[in-house]
Amino acid sequence: WEVTVGPYEVYKNPRELKARFEMYVGILDPEVTAATAPFREELQGMENALAELVGSDVYEARQLSGEGIAIRAVRVILAAGDARREAGAIVAFHLPNRGPAVDEGLYKKVILVSHMQAFDPIMTARAQEVLDEDQAALASGPESVLGTTFHEFAHGIGAHDELRITVGGEETTVAEALGEYTTLFEEEKADIVGLWLMGRQQAAGEVSEDQAARWYVTHVMHLFGLLQYALQGTYPRMAAIQLGYFMDRGAITYDESSGHFRVHLEQMPEATRDLAREVARIQLSGDRAGAEALARRYVHRADDGTYSLAPTLAGPVATMQERFGAAGIRSVNMRYDVTGL
Repeated sequence: WEVTVGPYEVYKNPRELKARFEMYVGILDPEVTAATAPFREELQGMENALAELVGSDVYEARQLSGEGIAIRAVRVILAAGDARREAGAIVAFHLPNRGPAVDEGLYKKVILVSHMQAFDPIMTARAQEVLDEDQAALASGPESVLGTTFHEFAHGIGAHDELRITVGGEETTVAEALGEYTTLFEEEKADIVGLWLMGRQQAAGEVSEDQAARWYVTHVMHLFGLLQYALQGTYPRMAAIQLGYFMDRGAITYDESSGHFRVHLEQMPEATRDLAREVARIQLSGDRAGAEALARRYVHRADDGTYSLAPTLAGPVATMQERFGAAGIRSVNMRYDVTGL
């Protein structure tokens, strides 16, 4: 059994102040748990690799407690509290994310496999609408689970909100330094560093070129899915930064005549590495101006607090959303009703 009860994140609160209060009850998925467990042994190596990527001028690797890190994949049978609200369902969580345990590298990462699988048919249908035909088939449910696992791994390395850093000669924390960009860049770090860490598996010869292709294409479809939600949210803005950056680097291109995107697999590793380094350095150096510049390059915020995509993204994303609507492809909200107890 896997039971979680308590306050979680503030991402879906309009002012990002009040945490959602949730309850999840699930049962272990032994197959997926076994598939992800070996990566736990590599977490210290991931931490060391990120420290090397960003440079010793901003970060020295922490020592993580391998015995204190748990990874579980579960099938949810009950979600309650704010998890039952509209768009309340999540696909994974990484806890704790506050307090002394974080400095000690003590974490539990839980993957909600049944929630992820509920989105697989939607991802497949979307891929047919927005990707070139030869790449659409690469979008894969198992790769989506693995990608989410690496996202959760990356939450536990590098910066965290309460990490003590020095900015302008004064000691502060990452959260105090980044202010309103704290949440956005923590999620951005987890997503892009997680993808970079997966790419390192290919560079080390541990996965095939075919599996790496499925990783990258599935990740891009994950970004497209997040862009279906209002830009006020953390995750859609996170997705916009990545998609815009990849397009600027030529790792993703858009064909106006076909209305299709193409992922250029040979360019994804370098683009992923460079964005991972930029995002992680912004966090670890407390560079609020850099955070604002990167965010506003792809998502514009008006004086009234509304958000809009940069022109290079706005047209393609609007066309994509129109095609989803015409095809009747909608996202899902999940609720749980338990009877007979």
